[in-house]
Amino acid sequence: MVKIIRKYTLNNSLFFDDNMIQSIRQINTPYAKKIHESLNSDFSKDNSSSYEATDEMVALFLHYPEFFLNKTIGFVSDCTPVDLIGLNEGMLKILRGETIPKNQVIKEFPLDPHFYFDDIEQSVNMIITKYGIDEWTSGVLANELHRHLGVFAIIGVKMGIRAREYFNTGVDEFKVVSSAGSIPPLSCMNDGIQVSTGATPGHGLLTVRNDSLPIPAVEFTYMNRKIRLTLKPEITEKITSELKEINFIYGLDSNIYWELVRKNSIKYWLDYDRHEIFIIEEIN
Repeated sequence: MVKIIRKYTLNNSLFFDDNMIQSIRQINTPYAKKIHESLNSDFSKDNSSSYEATDEMVALFLHYPEFFLNKTIGFVSDCTPVDLIGLNEGMLKILRGETIPKNQVIKEFPLDPHFYFDDIEQSVNMIITKYGIDEWTSGVLANELHRHLGVFAIIGVKMGIRAREYFNTGVDEFKVVSSAGSIPPLSCMNDGIQVSTGATPGHGLLTVRNDSLPIPAVEFTYMNRKIRLTLKPEITEKITSELKEINFIYGLDSNIYWELVRKNSIKYWLDYDRHEIFIIEEIN
């Protein structure tokens, strides 16, 4: 069967009108930002065809075939988009990563800063604005699982979401092999990885290597493609040096130690952009 996916031409209306462009602008993902930049470029403004949807219709058809009218003759199926409102909302859902439900128990995650402890309350909106709701919710859940707010757990969250962005996948969609080992604080990365990717030992998707020197590196495999993400050496050195110094001065049994770890974790959560702190390598 051959499927022909048509571009949207109903009523001669543009797919990317002003309202649609404004909605895309409000989505805090790399893909939405690139699309918004393209739609606002001088080239697009001089070419009205830029505001039509052509290739985008293939992705929309795969996710939302109900918004298309299919006419089949022999082995050819002609698929014409017919629901502009549904297709617009479908594209926004794809860009937001909402095609698969993320939560299993709660309907919505609390976004009101007053819901959170005083020391992180002032950073809630800034973190969400800079890195998106996915990183925020994953970070909160990872640290609740982890039972303290730790910087390597946050690094694991950022790494997992960056890998999902690279493959443009949802959760539970790839296998993960962590080289962070099983000894804290580096192994704390594993908790962040689990929450942000859905790859858990229980699902059989996460393996933690302990046969070599632990390093902040993780391999992600998706549909026969494999990449390795490694935390940049200078950042690893900065974090580990600070932790060693705090430990040397106050000791792990000191409340001051954990208070300083928490303070640094909040700072690095806000300062470290997941698009800048990792080395990404394709592995054959």
